[in-house]
Amino acid sequence: MMFGTYRAQQDAFTAQSSARADQISAILPELVYPVVRPLYELFDFFELPPNLVGEELAKMRQNRF
Repeated sequence: MMFGTYRAQQDAFTAQSSARADQISAILPELVYPVVRPLYELFDFFELPPNLVGEELAKMRQNRF
């Protein structure tokens, strides 16, 4: 859990990704990481390790939040 007051260092953020529909399930962490990592930097959370994205997505897929 992240507690505290976090403010973005800019007013807008845009990200885009693309993949074939039949690939999404297999490469979901690789699609999500490049979108989420800059948001962590923008709000000064912490440096986001790539494996954390994969672990959290696996929990979400198993309905374990």
